[in-house]
Amino acid sequence: KKRLQTSHDDYYHRWTKKWSSVEDWINDGCAEYEKRLSSTTAITTVYVKSDDDLVKAAQNAKGYVFALDEHGKEYTSVIFSKVFHDAMQMGGSHVTFLIGGFAGLPQEI
Repeated sequence: KKRLQTSHDDYYHRWTKKWSSVEDWINDGCAEYEKRLSSTTAITTVYVKSDDDLVKAAQNAKGYVFALDEHGKEYTSVIFSKVFHDAMQMGGSHVTFLIGGFAGLPQEI
């Protein structure tokens, strides 16, 4: 895991998404966010091929885990920034975002 020294704390984010023949626009979007965040955080994008792999990734995640799903709780940008900041504090500067495929997240998550 790559860690960057910043003028603040060390931050590490991990995006874990279910892989389904990843399209270029998805890779491009992830690369753009990795580039934007690279000056203040270490970020890794991980693709998994099955729901079982996504569940295992969730079980092995360090720090605070955000499971992103269309049926989940919605936040405004301002509220989410507070929730995210609090998660960074509770998660020891490690945060994982789990993103499901077209059918959402597995029931186990």
